[in-house]
Amino acid sequence: MQWELMEVTNLVTICSLRNVAVKNSNGILGKRINMEIHNGDIIGLISENAAADRIMQAICGFYKPRAGRIWYSHSLRHGKGKPSKIQYVPDDIICYRDLTVEEFLVAASITAGEAAAKEQTRLCSQFGINIKKKLLEISYEQNRLVAYILAMSLQPDILLINRPTSLLSNNAFLMVCKELVELHNKGTAIIMAESSFENLKFPCGNYHFIASDEIRSYTRKSLPKPGKVVSLVGGTIHPEDMERCRILYGSRRLTKFVCHEQDRNNLIVMIYRTGCRDFSVENLTMKEEIYQDYSRWIG
Repeated sequence: MQWELMEVTNLVTICSLRNVAVKNSNGILGKRINMEIHNGDIIGLISENAAADRIMQAICGFYKPRAGRIWYSHSLRHGKGKPSKIQYVPDDIICYRDLTVEEFLVAASITAGEAAAKEQTRLCSQFGINIKKKLLEISYEQNRLVAYILAMSLQPDILLINRPTSLLSNNAFLMVCKELVELHNKGTAIIMAESSFENLKFPCGNYHFIASDEIRSYTRKSLPKPGKVVSLVGGTIHPEDMERCRILYGSRRLTKFVCHEQDRNNLIVMIYRTGCRDFSVENLTMKEEIYQDYSRWIG
């Protein structure tokens, strides 16, 4: 689906992470993390461990980084410097047993004013949520949508979303995406955390891949296109032909060749002409492409 994302002009830095390190009980999750957040940014944080989750919690003020600091613009600071216009959508359900949807939204946005209340009513109607039902009487999907409704109705400067598609059907997520596009076009910075690039269904302007000791950053245009692995499953191939394939396309083992789309057919033709018919073609994931990780094929 094509999203009508407006290009935000007059970009202003509203939050900055400087040499931030995050950890949990299992140890360091990420370190030397530097990131600028501007109004209207759409950022994808990708990490297989919980680093992206921790970074979001640090931006919200729920977690103190192990090292480094987080800077907020004047518009985000309130009182003693706590961020006041940042909203967080967790990847779990809301567990207030005795509250109805309506009671929860009113209590959670009591200082937000009439505009937020009207927006909540509109979104609940649009998403088909009965506001008179208790939070634990509605489905998990609707419960998660309530968290989205609360965060989006408050018109935050920064919206943090952990596992955007968690508990949501494709149709429900598409409805959320339409609202996210509207928020983006009004200048809200949207940050999404996922465990893999392939699960990040919303197009981001910037992607940050976080490993334990580094962060690799790409814009949408500079993001590499994942290659393919052509594997010789069996059969025979002449050593000279094998060496020619190896020189042209590289190989960590004699029967595994990494190539990109434009070379895939040439490589297959070369293999086919040698008489070998038993081969397979598999796609690299974005993580495997970026980190040149071929461990799935190399014992």
